[in-house]
Amino acid sequence: MKGFKTILFSLMTAIFLLSSTPDVQAQFSGNRDAISISGTWVDYYSLFTDDFLNLDFDATAIKLGYHRSLVNDVLNLEVPFQIGGARVPYNRAVPNRVPSDVSDRKFKASLGGLLQLQLFKESHKVVPYLSAGVVGSYVSDEGKWHAEIPLGIGFDFKVSDRGYFQVRPEYRLGLVDDNRNNLNLHVGFKYFLGEGRPKVDKDRDKDGVLNEMDDCPDVPGLAGLKGCPDGDGDGIADKDDACPTVAGLVGMKGCPDTDGDGIADKDDACPEIAGMAKFNGCADSDNDGLADNNDKCPNEAGPATNAGCPYGDSDGDGVNDNNDSCPNQAGLPKFNGCPDSDNDGIADNEDSCPNQKGTAAMKGCPDSDKDGIADNQDKCPNKAGPASNNGCPVAKVVEKEVQEAISFAAKNVQFETNSNRIKAISYKEMDNVASILKQYPDYSVSISGHTDSQGNADYNQKLSERRAKACLDYLVTKGVSASRMNSAGYGETQPIADNATNAGRQMNRRVEFSLFRR
Repeated sequence: MKGFKTILFSLMTAIFLLSSTPDVQAQFSGNRDAISISGTWVDYYSLFTDDFLNLDFDATAIKLGYHRSLVNDVLNLEVPFQIGGARVPYNRAVPNRVPSDVSDRKFKASLGGLLQLQLFKESHKVVPYLSAGVVGSYVSDEGKWHAEIPLGIGFDFKVSDRGYFQVRPEYRLGLVDDNRNNLNLHVGFKYFLGEGRPKVDKDRDKDGVLNEMDDCPDVPGLAGLKGCPDGDGDGIADKDDACPTVAGLVGMKGCPDTDGDGIADKDDACPEIAGMAKFNGCADSDNDGLADNNDKCPNEAGPATNAGCPYGDSDGDGVNDNNDSCPNQAGLPKFNGCPDSDNDGIADNEDSCPNQKGTAAMKGCPDSDKDGIADNQDKCPNKAGPASNNGCPVAKVVEKEVQEAISFAAKNVQFETNSNRIKAISYKEMDNVASILKQYPDYSVSISGHTDSQGNADYNQKLSERRAKACLDYLVTKGVSASRMNSAGYGETQPIADNATNAGRQMNRRVEFSLFRR
């Protein structure tokens, strides 16, 4: 036992000195491959007697291990090889025998594989871990191998960049015969090999702030900002600065507020003029509810409908343009700014005869003969007459034979198709009408034109007017004064027969002459 302790102490000293070499420490840390050497003490007897408080290590061994990281220093593989000697009985059938009863030491060896689950990475000062696996165990007096399951908890204490001091108590469960159960205590050193992963840089960005304290470990920064840079020098780390290239205020998340209105310049539509949030940082100088940058008259209150400007009075009549129905003509407030040129109480914009006094019933026009027909629509404005005769009086006494003669002549007046040209065969009838009118100078005549319902109504109306006028013009050429005659067209509105038949339509296409005394 004393010799074993001497060998173990020598190996531990060698590993510690090797792992402490400055060059090694500077180049490697957290390598994937490692070897370990441990002293192992084994206790069988206390398990046989169920006296766990009276441990007596009945076997000693040296354990050599190969270690390989499988998953990022969290899950590791260990292949342990153990050789040593044992001095205890292995059969529970002899429970009263004590280790001192055995004077000869038997050769013992084991080989297997373990998985280790680390709670911390290798860079920590203390690395606890759990281990489990399967090993084969051999004792020379039995001459055969036994399978065992080791379950342990271990601690690695970092002594250099490559070296760790190890302590691992372990319980081994025999798979075939439970008299193989035993307790193991492993104490030794682990040493990392090869070029492995590079040493962890505790200050990657070289800014004097350790990685674990550095909020920006990959970018050089300031200690006062937890290792983060401040590009604009405003005391706010770039990662928290909404305007990292322009010095600003803490209250503005690092952005400037040039006009001091509490709105950051980047959100301020008028960054150099103090304003209000509801106007995106712009002012409303005239308090008309329209921001100055959208107000065409920022110093004069005005409605938004007039771009912030007050409504003017273009014609100077005391009525603002927005309420003036005649903004370019001076007028009266009672007529919404429109004039009344003829002073008839009807505004010019509603007066059909703005320069003649009239009545509201006649839309501002006079009715000189009081026949209900405005002078501008009355063919005889100074003589009362019905609307059916265009305001002219109808003769009270008309010689029957004279009217019949004129009516007979009118029935025979014919025109070219779709034209107001009188056919030559009708000249004789028209000459008879002229002759009658000359014989009765006290009579005047109204000429009316009519059409059937075929074709466009508007076209028919205009055609009837032209045909009546053509008759009037013909009579003038025969010496009848135009002042004794008037003409009108009624289109298809006054049929005297059924337009559904040819005969009816022919009767509806006509001119009529009506005599009346002047």
